[in-house]
Amino acid sequence: MTNVRWTPLVWVSHVLDVVGAGLVLWPLRILVTAWLAWRRRKRALALWISAAVVSEAAIGLLKAAYGRARPPDPLVPISGFSFPSGHTMAATVIVIALVFVFIPPGLERRRWEIGAGVFAVCMGMSRTLLGAHWLSDAVAGTVIGMAVTIGAAAAVQWWTARPPSSLPPDPIPVDEAVGSLARE
Repeated sequence: MTNVRWTPLVWVSHVLDVVGAGLVLWPLRILVTAWLAWRRRKRALALWISAAVVSEAAIGLLKAAYGRARPPDPLVPISGFSFPSGHTMAATVIVIALVFVFIPPGLERRRWEIGAGVFAVCMGMSRTLLGAHWLSDAVAGTVIGMAVTIGAAAAVQWWTARPPSSLPPDPIPVDEAVGSLARE
C-alpha cells in the first residue's frame, strides 16, 4: 500500500482517519443512542449499544493480547498496538449497525449493507495506505467488526423472540387479585 500513495488517495485517507477517530465516532454514538432511546426503539437500541460495547472491549483485549508493533513511517500520529485496526473495526460496527437500526429489511437495506461494506473496506485500506496498520490488521478489523455487529443483531433478535417466561402463571390473575383487595 505504501507504493500506492497517490496524493488524492492520501487525502481521502486523511479524511477517513478523522471520520474513524473518537472525536467523530463517540458523538455519533451518543446522538444515535439518544435518538433511539427517545423514540423508544428498544430492540434497535439494544443492538446499537451491545455492538458498540462488545467492539470496544474486543479492540482493547485483542490489541493487548497480540501486542503487534505498528508499521514504520506512518503518515498519521499513532499510538498503541496495531492488531486489529481500531478505526476500521469501530467504523465497520457503526456503519453496519446504522443500516440495521434505520433501514427496514428488504432490497433497499441490501443496497445500504453493500455500501456499508464498501465503506468498511475503504476505511481499512486507508489505514494501511497511511501506514498506521498492516493489511492484516485492517482486514481483521473489518471482519471482526462485521461479525460483532451481525452477532449483536442475532443476539437481540433471539433474546426478544424468546417466550416471556417459562414460569407457571400466577394462581390468581392480577385483575381478580386487585378486585378482591378492593372489596376488603
